[in-house]
Amino acid sequence: MCQFRFSFGNPTPRTVPRFTSVVPTGRTGWVKFYSNTGAPIFGAMINYNPNTATSTSAFNGGHNLHKLTFTTSSFTVPVFPAACAFR
Repeated sequence: MCQFRFSFGNPTPRTVPRFTSVVPTGRTGWVKFYSNTGAPIFGAMINYNPNTATSTSAFNGGHNLHKLTFTTSSFTVPVFPAACAFR
């Protein structure tokens, strides 16, 4: 299992034409992730904008990635108890 964290822009993902010419600043778009080997993919989209306190057009939000297809592959996510106690 691996983790890949990035912000969409011209460096990532590599596209032709460049990403910002396909999805200009201030606009939204869709992206589809897939695996050629049938490996499961899961994750979340999170957008944090520190300007939300001062700008009504600033956007904060997030959601889980939606399923597009199913696979017979699986993975196990280990769960460990918290090392500290909440008070």
